[in-house]
Amino acid sequence: MNTHCRSFPLLPMEKGLGNEVKRKHAMFEDDRLHQFTSSPEQWAKLKPRAREMRHYATVAQEVLWQRIRSRQINGVKFRRQHAIEGFVVDFASIEHKLISEVDANIHAQAEQQAYDAQRQARLETLGFRLLWLAQHHAI
Repeated sequence: MNTHCRSFPLLPMEKGLGNEVKRKHAMFEDDRLHQFTSSPEQWAKLKPRAREMRHYATVAQEVLWQRIRSRQINGVKFRRQHAIEGFVVDFASIEHKLISEVDANIHAQAEQQAYDAQRQARLETLGFRLLWLAQHHAI
């Protein structure tokens, strides 16, 4: 299965109401299939934004990505502009529950800082650790 397209592995069919047949998404049934971190509905909404963010990455994000992609650091797999629940994070190692965010100028704004704090709190409740890097440290 190609995990890049974000299609969820399907479990056996279940009878719904009437003649309707439903399948359960493995994300919600088995923790071993943890690579799926957003529902299909969330991914459908976030996919265009994640693609846009990949195409318009900052220089710092590009430099960091070139250093961590393809398991270059201790064999750890990182994903770029990855959707976790309703958020798109810069870089994530799902296996290690680690998120790395490259701090751009927008994160200095008070409104954005409040959003970032709420976002971080939610991601931490999901078991992720966040590492914030200033742009100049990422380069």
